[in-house]
Amino acid sequence: MKKRILLLALVCLLGSVPLFAEAKLGSVKSFSGDVTIDAFGKGTFIKVIEGDALYASTVIKAGPDGRATLDVQGTMKEIPPGARVRISDLMSASTKKNRLGWFAAVGKLVKSFSEASQAKEEDLVLASKAEEAPASDAESGIQWEGGEADAVSVLPEARKTIDVGGYTEALQRLEKAEMTSDPALAFELLFWKGFCYYQLDDYPDAAVCFSDAYARLGPSRAAVGTPGERGSLLFQLGSSYYFLGREKEAVPILGEYLADNADGPLAPYATLLLARSLAASGDGTRARSVASDALKKYRGTDLEGEFASLQK
Repeated sequence: MKKRILLLALVCLLGSVPLFAEAKLGSVKSFSGDVTIDAFGKGTFIKVIEGDALYASTVIKAGPDGRATLDVQGTMKEIPPGARVRISDLMSASTKKNRLGWFAAVGKLVKSFSEASQAKEEDLVLASKAEEAPASDAESGIQWEGGEADAVSVLPEARKTIDVGGYTEALQRLEKAEMTSDPALAFELLFWKGFCYYQLDDYPDAAVCFSDAYARLGPSRAAVGTPGERGSLLFQLGSSYYFLGREKEAVPILGEYLADNADGPLAPYATLLLARSLAASGDGTRARSVASDALKKYRGTDLEGEFASLQK
């Protein structure tokens, strides 16, 4: 314990940060597996222990089998496997989401929308890849990369766990899969990891996974994933950016979603987030225009008041 305290003090001194410069925002309540902490966001991680203090700049990192429960200003926050979260990002995202009362039902809608995209096209892709894998060198003289073979075995099991709401357990499975050079499989791994983080309200890690998956879509936007997955990806990435205060990045992503899904079940929520992102980015004129058009389309719905308020 003394050694650990000395190490923490040394980190503070080297970072020119007084030991108690930041207000304590909470503490680590419990953890299991590989979990480390960077108390003041200086890039130095040490093993976490229960009771560790949390500050705005604190970064918590969980390994593939790690998880933790944090008490942040009286609210319990779960850190899932593979996560890397700064406390300030966790707090700001939670605050922005809680201000949107209508967003409570969106998580379930995203879940059902994404699940509907899993079936035939996706399974055919994975099945064809599995059939391509040689049983031995003697058969073809070629071996799969470890990551590709691993992805084929991990993804179906992870999706079964996701179907019953086991997002933390699914992440443990997905974290074991090495990244593959196959673009379709890489997209699937990143999409479903991001999906799990999103359902667990871990928007920082969701944004990382979704942005990486988005980069793999390519110009055609049809080379990997199913249409449902691609649409769900855009909505989840755009809303994650919004919750993280990255509204300028959210605008083109949400706009791209609406261009292909103007009448989809998530369209009204994407439109609201787009208008809010435009307003937060300083483009009030376009924000009011988007809200005005949406008000005509969604008049008489539960969201009418939301759009009306954005015209002021």
